[in-house]
Amino acid sequence: MGNRGLRRLGHGWRGKLAVVLTLALLISLVIVPGISTAQQEGTYLSFGGAKYLDANDPIDPTNPIDAPVCTDWHELYPDFCNGYHLSDWEDNGDGILSRCDQIELTDDVTGEKAWYHVDAVTITIWVVQIYPVQGVDTIYLDCNPFSYDPDNPVPPGYPVYNPVCTYWHEIYPYFCNWYHLADWEDNGDQVLSYCDNINLKDIRTGECGWYHVEGVTTDMVVSPKPRPPDPIPHPVCTLWHEIFPEFCKWHHLSDWDDNDDGVLSPCDSIELTNQATQEADWYHVDEVTLTIWVTRWVGQPLVPEEERITLEFEAGYDYMEEAMVQPICTDWHEIYPDFCNRYHIDNWIDNGDGFLSFCDWILLTDLATQETAWCHVDEVATNIIVTPTTAPVTEYTLTVSSTAGGSVTNPGEDTFTYQAGTIVNLAAVADDGYDFTKWTGNVDTIANVNDATTTITMDNDYSITANFEEEEPSDGGMCFIATAAYGTPMAEEIQILREFRDEYLLTNPLGQALVDLYYTVSPPMAEFINEHPSLKPIVRAGLLPAVAMSAVAVNTSPAEKMAIVGLVVLVSVALAVWATRRRRRGPEYT
Repeated sequence: MGNRGLRRLGHGWRGKLAVVLTLALLISLVIVPGISTAQQEGTYLSFGGAKYLDANDPIDPTNPIDAPVCTDWHELYPDFCNGYHLSDWEDNGDGILSRCDQIELTDDVTGEKAWYHVDAVTITIWVVQIYPVQGVDTIYLDCNPFSYDPDNPVPPGYPVYNPVCTYWHEIYPYFCNWYHLADWEDNGDQVLSYCDNINLKDIRTGECGWYHVEGVTTDMVVSPKPRPPDPIPHPVCTLWHEIFPEFCKWHHLSDWDDNDDGVLSPCDSIELTNQATQEADWYHVDEVTLTIWVTRWVGQPLVPEEERITLEFEAGYDYMEEAMVQPICTDWHEIYPDFCNRYHIDNWIDNGDGFLSFCDWILLTDLATQETAWCHVDEVATNIIVTPTTAPVTEYTLTVSSTAGGSVTNPGEDTFTYQAGTIVNLAAVADDGYDFTKWTGNVDTIANVNDATTTITMDNDYSITANFEEEEPSDGGMCFIATAAYGTPMAEEIQILREFRDEYLLTNPLGQALVDLYYTVSPPMAEFINEHPSLKPIVRAGLLPAVAMSAVAVNTSPAEKMAIVGLVVLVSVALAVWATRRRRRGPEYT
């Protein structure tokens, strides 16, 4: 395949069904028994959708929040320190702010509102190291709500009353180091609070240190809606970051060609724009499945390992929902950091929401070594696998027809298909005794609707018609005087007079009578004008008011049109009388 490999992309959220919208681009074929037989290096992308929020005004974590609307929060992760106002709340029925509630947050800067799912309500402490070195930076730590034993979750508020032997993970400045609270010097109030000192052991390095507690408050973890395995109906304009091999390259999903099911799914095509280079490339969506991020807890007592692992559900799109409600006996393979270990879920401790989600515990068996380990579920995501492809071709149809009196010779008369942006040549040919008049229908992108030979640009589905009408008789269409004055029946002024005659005189008895009178008296006048060319400028000047008012008539109200018709008739009669009298004085103009 060369560099036309598979890419894994993930989209999702922590919460009832998810935490983080993850996009993983894997340029490879995946080794999964029963799925594929080739393996190459891959690229993984992820979208950080979950937010860790800390109350602006410290809230006692032992007291439930029964009126969260109008409280203010600031973001600890991923964007420290954005501010939000909790502007609306849909309770889950327990009367307090708790997991599985829905909240509306208003961004303090932009004023934008968005709804979020509450994934967890827990405890945050912020501390500064005092021994063996004096620290400068404030560290924000979030309590792991299940402490150290997946079989015995701790009750709410427990870490405040009994903080020793609890586990905490760092939210800021370095997400997500783990610490064990090994010792506690209380300030006398018998709860974990401001001015206590605690001894923390860094699980990664094994180093211990004393820290001064600067504050204790309630925090919450929220994620935008929807959540997996909910369909993703509008993926355009989502932002994703690369996990592997170039952490953390950002990509913008800039375009989407749906397969007509209305959601991001297999057989879609998506365009990803590299945020650094602004280069855009198209990818075919080969598969949509689930991804979970988990932390292994090992030893006695159980402690978390430093590095999380990312697992992908092997059965794919058709079985995602089943895996969410009953994950036991499902198979998963590792996509990060060690591609492609395979695991089997042997047991599952639900957090109470009935779905595989944040803060569940799963027992994983490594299918190669048969080793087992309890794992804390940190994130659940939707994962997609894509391969590079060419940009989708958008096609539109052009339906061409004609009226009686002619035909369209180019491209013909039928329904034709063209790629978007194609410029199509049009040619209409009139039959003997007919003239082409104009193109009608969807004519917005026709270069010149009055030209029989022109072009149309295909930006949509169009239907057009070439219109023809019988040729005017050689006498100028009965416009005797005007034809004599202008010297040709094709003059623009004569065409205006014809349109006025056809639309406003011949459509009523009075107008028809005036036209008949004109046809009776005008031929000898026209003949006289033709015999005396010096009269033509004078007659043309006399016709100007009639021509001007006729041009205006087509764009006026019915009442205005009637007034103009009357005025034109009076002017025409006056001119006729004048011309007749002048004719009787004939020798003067010879």
